[in-house]
Amino acid sequence: MFDNLADSEALTYSRQLRDASDFYLSLQRELPDSVFAQSLDFAQAVMSSKEIVTDGLLTRSRVLRELDSHDARPLLDSLADLRSTLSVLYRSGNRGDSIAQTTLAHTISEIEQLQRKLAELSSTYVQGKDASQVSLGDVSAALPDSATLIEYYKYTHTNKLDQRSARYAAVIISRSGLVANVDLGPAEPIDAAARTWIDDFAAPQMLNKERTSRLSAKLQALIWDCVAKYFEMSKLILISPDGALSGVAFQALKGDDNRFLIEHSAIHYLSSARDVLHWSNGSVTETSPLLLTFADPDFSHTRASTTLAALPGTRIEIEQVAQSWKTVFSGSVQSFFGKDAISEAFTKNAPRAHMIYIASHGDCGALDSLQDQELSLTQQSLLLAGDVGTGDDGVVTAAEISQLDLANTNLVVLSACETASGIQIEGEGTLNLRRAFQFAGAHAVLSTLWSVDDSSTADLMSSLFARRDLTLPAALRKATVMRIEALRMQNDELGDHPYRWAGMCSSGSLRM
Repeated sequence: MFDNLADSEALTYSRQLRDASDFYLSLQRELPDSVFAQSLDFAQAVMSSKEIVTDGLLTRSRVLRELDSHDARPLLDSLADLRSTLSVLYRSGNRGDSIAQTTLAHTISEIEQLQRKLAELSSTYVQGKDASQVSLGDVSAALPDSATLIEYYKYTHTNKLDQRSARYAAVIISRSGLVANVDLGPAEPIDAAARTWIDDFAAPQMLNKERTSRLSAKLQALIWDCVAKYFEMSKLILISPDGALSGVAFQALKGDDNRFLIEHSAIHYLSSARDVLHWSNGSVTETSPLLLTFADPDFSHTRASTTLAALPGTRIEIEQVAQSWKTVFSGSVQSFFGKDAISEAFTKNAPRAHMIYIASHGDCGALDSLQDQELSLTQQSLLLAGDVGTGDDGVVTAAEISQLDLANTNLVVLSACETASGIQIEGEGTLNLRRAFQFAGAHAVLSTLWSVDDSSTADLMSSLFARRDLTLPAALRKATVMRIEALRMQNDELGDHPYRWAGMCSSGSLRM
């Protein structure tokens, strides 16, 4: 559909596709409620519309990685160089200067030209069905027997009077097919409740258990209670959020018995329902699989916009995880700490790792507009140690990560601030570090919705890798429930407050 478009142009095109799809969804929603609830056409339209461009760009990235062509490699190398240049230009501090603005615009233009060339090259080799033609049957057949999937979708509804308003809908799917379509109602109160809930976690020192419970109950009434009856027997709940819901930790909502959802079922996140078709069915089978870790970087030479606090507690976190990896997976470990935890060591060693674990600071960026998509990918970054001698600035941007070849990496753990946060694009998900690793080919990612506590993360992660026979969401659930139970035994004010355990979420493939 966009074989000659740059990434930003493809996202613009997706908005045009969504406008047409929204009108069709509106017609379906005007059907009687009982007919709408079982409308295969509505479900299929949502599945065909949501993240269609993201799915296409993921396919493009995979094809280019696999493409053995003298044409592709020079273009990819040039794209990587330009993105590094853009990162340096953006962080130079001279963005207000007219010459700097011109240089930034020229660099972005060059990036887009290269993306168009790569788009044309990759389209020649793309085989199989167009992502927009993936059927509901394809998705349901790929689901585990014990799983139920909920696809949230925000769209512009047009009624019979030609009045338009944003609404949310949910499509619920199981192994047997469509379970139900659910109209969640106007988007404004849902978005407001979600943002208020998310903002409540922004200042840990101000957390209040009673206030958080009240905000959770309000949000739950809007987005969960009306769909909860469809998940009563599910051991695994797959959630594909949209809009402001992308920042919600669903595992922290509660069931009828006042227990957290994670205590009932494993929770796993998808970008869209089509993700299940790209799952890797394998797990770690190699002899001595490699765990690559970075922790407690020396930030004294890291080029960042703020002073970065040291993270000595992350060494303990890594040591516990490394011990579990050696014991349970019979794996080898390569760790980088302090001045050795430089970004060059990451980009050099990441492609040969089966699991990557980064305990550091992250930067989710500040842009809230699509007009500078490349700049948003430059803002979002992992912050490691810098090296003056080599010119290593310690900053690994989302754009740079997306061009790595991580096709052999089963799992990436991002124990850093807000690595699941970013710029939300309705219908196309969130531009963030998690997505960058998925574009690079990583099968599964553990990422964070807020700044996680070092000590609690260490306990959670060491429990996570205690067994190799569990799927990723099942292992995360088991470790999380253990953490919740331990917190309830502590007689303090916050107790089992979700901030202490719900920030880490799993996405991508089910296998570790």
